[in-house]
Amino acid sequence: MLGKAYIKNNEIYVIFDNNNIGERTGMIYPLGYHTTHFTILNTDKLKQEYIKLIDYTLSLKDDNNTYLKNLSKIIDDFDLYSPYLHHYTQMLINIIVDEIQYFAKSNAHIKTYHLLNMSAYVYNNTSELRQGILNILDEMIEEIENIKNNLISEIQFLTKDFENLSPMEKLYLIDYDRKLVGKSPYYTEKYFTSNFEPSKIYIKKCKNKDELINQFNSKNVEIVEMFILNDSHDLIRFELIQMVKNNIKINKCKLCGNYFIPLGRTDTLYCDRIFTGGKSCKQLGARIKYKEKSKLNPIHIQYEKAYRRIYSKQRRKVITKEEFFIWSEKAKNLRDKCINNEISFDEFLIFLNSDKIKPID
Repeated sequence: MLGKAYIKNNEIYVIFDNNNIGERTGMIYPLGYHTTHFTILNTDKLKQEYIKLIDYTLSLKDDNNTYLKNLSKIIDDFDLYSPYLHHYTQMLINIIVDEIQYFAKSNAHIKTYHLLNMSAYVYNNTSELRQGILNILDEMIEEIENIKNNLISEIQFLTKDFENLSPMEKLYLIDYDRKLVGKSPYYTEKYFTSNFEPSKIYIKKCKNKDELINQFNSKNVEIVEMFILNDSHDLIRFELIQMVKNNIKINKCKLCGNYFIPLGRTDTLYCDRIFTGGKSCKQLGARIKYKEKSKLNPIHIQYEKAYRRIYSKQRRKVITKEEFFIWSEKAKNLRDKCINNEISFDEFLIFLNSDKIKPID
């Protein structure tokens, strides 16, 4: 089982199952953040990272404490990228451990079944186990890719203007289309099991009601509707339904073309993901938007024409670099004044067309 989840203030609280491997007990993030982020998942890179996990487990040379610490860090990296990967990561690790134990037990000369000893023996003596696990990984990656592509299609449909339908009505139509092709409804007819329980998992057993009340008060615990999630499918389905129910806006970035959840203004055009050169789409998009507006503004148009003309003079050494610098500073200052209606457009044109290098008063 993957774990449980509940919603509060448009955030999703995911609590991983106690039997899962690793130190992370859960995650909290804005509703929809990982839904949209999952749509840009590079499954080729993901496969390579999972192969590193497989090889680390099979070729283990570390002591037990170092191994568990490193393994927890690897699992944590997958979880932080996407909680939707948690179930697959746990499943892959369990498959590796089970296969190692099965293989080692079939070799009677191995006296101990300690994971470190078994994995070292397996890795040094056969490639069959590794190849078998890689075959399973291929199937897993194919399933993840299919989930991603389906999610992209569904988000595209949900964000499209279509007969003035609400997002919930669109979600119903998605399942209606599934029925038409003989598939089972994914969102509207699959039910979640839920319980009402404390929001914090560390509530201790109490001898009486007063102790329980004290825990509620001292640990800021509340009773929430906790939904049971068996796997990644459940988490994705649960989160998308909650996004629709809570009217979470999904935008498509005008620069990179990927989907994102605007955390501020709902009409935000650009996402916060890094696009190039360490700059985010939002940072680069603001510049692009400014340039596009400038192309239509006669003040900017005339300024750019004059700038290129005077710069050409400086390159031909008709004027000095210092003279060009003085002119460009004055031109920018007057441009801004013209934009702010402090001088007229005609006054600005007189300066630009005079080709006088010294600043005008």
